[in-house]
Amino acid sequence: MNKWKILLIVVLILSFVILLASEFLFERPWSWLPWIGPFGVRQRLLVGTSGERGAFQRILSLFATFLSIFLVSGLTMYIAPKRIQFMASSLRRGTRVFWQSALVGFLTTITVIGLGMLSALSVYTFPVTFLVFMGVFVLALMGMVSVSYELGREFFDRAGWKGMNPLPQLAFGIFTIFSTLRIPLIGLVVLVIVVFVSLGVVISTRFGSGRAWTLRSFMEDER
Repeated sequence: MNKWKILLIVVLILSFVILLASEFLFERPWSWLPWIGPFGVRQRLLVGTSGERGAFQRILSLFATFLSIFLVSGLTMYIAPKRIQFMASSLRRGTRVFWQSALVGFLTTITVIGLGMLSALSVYTFPVTFLVFMGVFVLALMGMVSVSYELGREFFDRAGWKGMNPLPQLAFGIFTIFSTLRIPLIGLVVLVIVVFVSLGVVISTRFGSGRAWTLRSFMEDER
């Protein structure tokens, strides 16, 4: 068996174990730090509280969360397949492009926060704040779909499963990232990197069009 096939299976098993462990060992998925009181680690398998959800409800909630993320991501891929594919392919150019995208995403985040704060200072531009953050959410969603798909495609291609339907590749990428985000402390770092790269790849590729950021078309129309 191809070593990448073995690695793919191992990653799936580890991701599943991480999801279950994070659900049963932590009060909340994002409450990683053990020193923040009631939001910290609690041994759910050993200690229970009245009204607490059972094991089946927790597993069902995990499955529903993953399924909803996958369906939204799959719908995004169907709506803009060429743009998603172009953004994903841009991440194949090496680690330098990856970190450049992360830097662009970081600068974009700072710019958006500043724009949102300025817009909130005026009654007339206050609604712009919500529009800006909604726009950033949509862009981040497109970028995350591209990152998840590219992660899954890389594993599947190296495992010898090339040219197959992109949805299993997307599901693998989402499942891997989703489970990694629930690892204490590491998940927070991964979340920041994924968000920055997702925003950065969208901006760097001009929303997946591959066109440069320029106003040259205005000057060409006036000629």
